[in-house]
Amino acid sequence: MSDGKKVLIVDSNIETIRSIDEFLAKDGFLVFSAFNTDEAVRKAEEINIDVAVINSSSPDIDLTGVSSAFKNNDATNLIPFIVLFNPQDNSIKQKALKAGVDCLLGVSGAGEEVLIAVRSFARVKSLSFQVEHIEDAFYGFVKIIDSKDTYTKGHSERVTKISKAIAVNMSLSKEKIRMLEKAAKLHDVGKIGIPEAILNKPGALTEEEYSYIKMHPVISEKICSPLLSLQPILPVIRHHHERYDGKGYPDGLSGEDIPLEARIIAVADCFDAMSTKRPYRERLPKERIISIFNAGAGSQWDESIAGIFVRMLNDGLIENMALYSP
Repeated sequence: MSDGKKVLIVDSNIETIRSIDEFLAKDGFLVFSAFNTDEAVRKAEEINIDVAVINSSSPDIDLTGVSSAFKNNDATNLIPFIVLFNPQDNSIKQKALKAGVDCLLGVSGAGEEVLIAVRSFARVKSLSFQVEHIEDAFYGFVKIIDSKDTYTKGHSERVTKISKAIAVNMSLSKEKIRMLEKAAKLHDVGKIGIPEAILNKPGALTEEEYSYIKMHPVISEKICSPLLSLQPILPVIRHHHERYDGKGYPDGLSGEDIPLEARIIAVADCFDAMSTKRPYRERLPKERIISIFNAGAGSQWDESIAGIFVRMLNDGLIENMALYSP
């Protein structure tokens, strides 16, 4: 039994809706209907749907539009959707592939086949939310780390916001930005293994102490690696301290061998370090920060990304985010 899982059927044909409803309701599913794209998105948000079933043969349903609306909305992007299609329509498979659908079923198979698919994908939705809770626990570790270092409290949150602002300015896709935000939140989680005495040391670090610091990207990667949902961002986490000229750590990558998202975080991370008070110095003024980024563009940082960020600073975009005041 489904334990009251909620299914949204998107179809302008009431008879098809009733036919599918009959099978699903017997299995304990709560069935809701929508007759067009706008209604589908609105109901998916309002009702917290577990699975959506969409009839692509319905004249009032835009498969690409529904898919795009679902995938680009934080409230609905985890909802699996099953598409019913006319097997004689040769174009639908290509459309479905582009739309990122989870399952294709022939309209003639509506009923038992839909029930089997809905059962399976309802479990997937539940697992997705469980993964989100585990990720939240990882983010909790980050807050603990930030609180260990009194000078960098809120660092990961600020780096995340700045990284996102840069990515938006670069017109990256919503999915890339979403993964970038995850990586930015977790980039320093490995510092949980660094002694507080080193993190809060008021003077220069010894070579041995600095070697501890340089381990944190690898430790961060290892901490995050057991979670499958974080696999795509592991290279970003590992390489956020690489330099564009190859003189960074842990692997000495250079240029575009460094993941784009890691190059963005590198800029945001260094800006936050410069613009906050540290045990060994006061925060740097805006003019000095801009000078450092201009000098390091193409060597320490990706020249294009550093240039974009300097323009954002000059235009006052970072001050407007209330993350920095000169």
